[in-house]
Amino acid sequence: MRTPKSALIPLLALPLVALGCGRHKTAETTVTAERPAADAVAAPAGEAGQVVLSAVELGKSLSPDGDVTTPSTTFAPGDPLFAGVEASTISPGTSIRLDWVGPRGVRVASDDVVVPPGARVITLKAKDTSTWARGDYRVEVAVGGAKVGSKSFTVS
Repeated sequence: MRTPKSALIPLLALPLVALGCGRHKTAETTVTAERPAADAVAAPAGEAGQVVLSAVELGKSLSPDGDVTTPSTTFAPGDPLFAGVEASTISPGTSIRLDWVGPRGVRVASDDVVVPPGARVITLKAKDTSTWARGDYRVEVAVGGAKVGSKSFTVS
């Protein structure tokens, strides 16, 4: 499939925007160039070329610049649910996958995004959570197909 030249202009401008702490936003995904560090989660050691996940933050809303605001680990069915994923080392073009896993280990949803140049924070919104049962959940993060971390939360 060929991409129109006009569609490539925003991608070529992204590194310049990243220098000014900008972000790239698509329908349900926000990619932020830089952001302060948050709580650490389990991740592989930072060897050359290996992704190091520094945080997964959950919340019900986003700030105007696309960061998760008012972090939370408790949600009601139907609440908006955003996950902000920070990575200190990541290559452009790498796929990030979030699997939303519910009670009894059943995957209830998945989200994928390909990282553009300059990205350090990826924010994704879980799609319709109104049918999610009450219980313990977790969001699992995979980068380039390898699981690099997770964060637990409750739907009550």
